[in-house]
Amino acid sequence: METQTLDRCVCGPLNQHNSIVQYFKATDNFMSGIAIKFGTYRKIMKHRLEFQLHLLDNEQGLARQNLAGEPFFRKEANAAGISDVGYFHFYFPTIPNSKGRVFALTIASPDAGQGQAVTAWLACNQFRIPGHIHCLTALNVGEEFGLQARLITSNPIVKTESPQGIVYSPFSSCNMNCTHCISRHSRRRAVKMSELIKQDIKALADSKKLYWIFTDYSGDIFFAEHKCPGQLDFLFNLGITLHVDTNGAYLNDAMIERVMAGPPH
Repeated sequence: METQTLDRCVCGPLNQHNSIVQYFKATDNFMSGIAIKFGTYRKIMKHRLEFQLHLLDNEQGLARQNLAGEPFFRKEANAAGISDVGYFHFYFPTIPNSKGRVFALTIASPDAGQGQAVTAWLACNQFRIPGHIHCLTALNVGEEFGLQARLITSNPIVKTESPQGIVYSPFSSCNMNCTHCISRHSRRRAVKMSELIKQDIKALADSKKLYWIFTDYSGDIFFAEHKCPGQLDFLFNLGITLHVDTNGAYLNDAMIERVMAGPPH
């Protein structure tokens, strides 16, 4: 795994000898989580990670403010659930008036073994945590480096009157019979999506309120096209970004040609 570029680096293994403390000022209200990028060096780690979020008075004299007191929120996670160069989502109770307030996020591990510890990515570009103030780690990096992370907000007031994207299943079941599938209960009778719902979807796309659509593998789009031709044309004619999930059972040469001949969405 790459460990250093001009604008990114790693903080070193998060173990008993190294933790990371990221100070930042929240850029929005209703902050409810932080998505943090970790690296595992393509290994499955088996240690614990401890997260603590402190709410500070201000950004003056950060080193003098006591982080040993009770944090706003704490959480423990199993590092085995962290993917290499992926984002781990650390959620906490929504803070309605979070914008402009100063926080300290501490990430540590009490039991990581030698060569068996995750690392956090640091960045000094657009991937750095919004509102970055200062980052403390055993690695000697410049003041401009901070945790590579995104802030998560949960505003109870929606900004749009309808979803900007949807997951689409034209049928209530697919052509498979997988024992683990969440839609097993719907296989007793295959139900086709009503034309009224499709008209609503088309109206949202035409009015520029719907921007993307994902086909759901539990109602496989190529199986639906085989049973009821015209399903692909409906999606192509929406004029929005289309993402296809499929089990591939009906992805034959003819279907591939249909997709390749479709519009470049």
